[in-house]
Amino acid sequence: MYTLNNSSFDVYIGAFFGIIGYVFYKLGCEPAPLLLGFILGPMMEENLRRALLLSRGDWSTFVTRPLSAGLLLAALAMVVRGGAAVDQGQTPKRPSRKPTDRPPRSSLAGAASGRSRRTSRGPSALVLGAA
Repeated sequence: MYTLNNSSFDVYIGAFFGIIGYVFYKLGCEPAPLLLGFILGPMMEENLRRALLLSRGDWSTFVTRPLSAGLLLAALAMVVRGGAAVDQGQTPKRPSRKPTDRPPRSSLAGAASGRSRRTSRGPSALVLGAA
């Protein structure tokens, strides 16, 4: 980091975000929802502004249409259910993957051994359509 701009500020920023990452790791925060929020958040904000411009600032557009009202109710139900689970001390459990849960090797044996249908005619058979 320091070699790009010759600035110690870059090192401090890297250390700060490293500490933030360590805190999130210790708290058990999942990185996928944070990443989705960073990526989808600006797009959602832009489309919310666009919808409000089209409706001339009328927020009732989001509840008078059946599809948008249904999606809002579903989102509200998920938030309420998640909040109730946290209040009761329950955390959603992810299924643990055991080492024995791998797919059987027999399903991957043909692909791993390099056997395929076009080896008898050569690679040109695929290009010429003679397969």
